Amino acid sequence: MHSVMYSAFVAAIALLSSQPAVAGSYEPPYVFQESLTPTRDLRETVALLSAAVAARNAEVIAEHLPRGIVAVSSTLALDVPRLAEVVTLPAEPRTRVRSLSALVGGGMDLATVDNSATPQLMDDVAYRFLAEALSPPFAWGVDPLVPDAICTSAAYQFDPYAVTGAASGVPGVSTSEMVTVALPTPLTTAPRADGKDAGTAEAGRLYFVDTGADAAEGWMAIRTPRGRRAFLPAEDALSPYASGLCFREAENTWLIIGVVGTAGP
Repeated sequence: MHSVMYSAFVAAIALLSSQPAVAGSYEPPYVFQESLTPTRDLRETVALLSAAVAARNAEVIAEHLPRGIVAVSSTLALDVPRLAEVVTLPAEPRTRVRSLSALVGGGMDLATVDNSATPQLMDDVAYRFLAEALSPPFAWGVDPLVPDAICTSAAYQFDPYAVTGAASGVPGVSTSEMVTVALPTPLTTAPRADGKDAGTAEAGRLYFVDTGADAAEGWMAIRTPRGRRAFLPAEDALSPYASGLCFREAENTWLIIGVVGTAGP
């Protein structure tokens, strides 16, 4: 009798040990980027536009900025699907460039660009965005919301509904605070290189940032799939947001046919 009871007890322990041991476990959503290599003439166009942005030469920029473009926007919350809209920009070159501020989080409606009381502010937002988008390092690749284009920043592709599902089982996390890693990255139980091993963050997954952790400078805390706190070097944590310009070749020149931005919250 005692032997049967002991065997049942061992079997029960084995079953429990095979299940998630910590409340708040989750399946880190899959994420990926599709990279592309820019041609030499595209790199030359980027250099030309970069110089035009530095000089605030709206005429040169407008030559590569058609009136009809795709505006892609997203919030910081990764469980909210990104949106794409075809917009028509103003005809006048300076106003056309200025209107980009309304598409990348400038806080203005596109219809107000011509009559804006703060044209200088809108110019500053537009040119700052262009300067950043046209500056290396680039992560050239695909954004599925801007078809048949090559973008300065390949979009991180993931299922926002998988993010929703992951967050539902983890108390205290935010879908606006997630990171990924480019390579398998060792985790530690403390924010230091000699900390105890806490597993590995897999490449191609999204992890929740543990915003309640007291991480030392140069370190970041995340939640592991089992819900535990773990640390990794902050330089290895990648933000999964897209921001940049998308180009398409037309009549032997490269045109900006997509603008991609992220605005909070």
